[in-house]
Amino acid sequence: MPRKVFPPIGKKKSTTLIFKDKEYGIRERARELVRTMLNLIDRGMALEIDYEDLIQIVSTTKIELDSVVTMDISRLSRFINSINGKAGLAVCKVSPDPSYEPEFDHYRVFYGKAIVVPQVDLPEITILGKKVRIRRGEKIYLDATLSFYLGIRDIVKIIDISMVEVKKPRS
Repeated sequence: MPRKVFPPIGKKKSTTLIFKDKEYGIRERARELVRTMLNLIDRGMALEIDYEDLIQIVSTTKIELDSVVTMDISRLSRFINSINGKAGLAVCKVSPDPSYEPEFDHYRVFYGKAIVVPQVDLPEITILGKKVRIRRGEKIYLDATLSFYLGIRDIVKIIDISMVEVKKPRS
């Protein structure tokens, strides 16, 4: 729900804006908008501006935030080719083309084998397209991508990655 903006106490009709030579973020966007609106070339300026114009400037330059995403710090950034912290797979740009069919290998970054020690017993199940069966405490070689995936879930403890190669994901 958007917040209501109330006029300042005393119901001022105008306010003074002071801009530095260099501003950042919303202040820079507001400065550029004011320069455009008033057709100014400035080097730091103090302007008397109508309060309604200020409201218009703020509403024009603000950025809408998705509160669900911004509340969860793990979702704040999704940088292309970074590693997703829940799946151990690469973050990739996906085509909006409806005929695009992603393949698991497009998102892999870890190749080879890792030595892991399972922390739980798992019957034979399929994880990330691979069948796996693990016994607690039994040191095993496991696909590197699967090792990372299970490791970030505390299902296995990764003890040796000397056979793991990291490659940029395919696009």
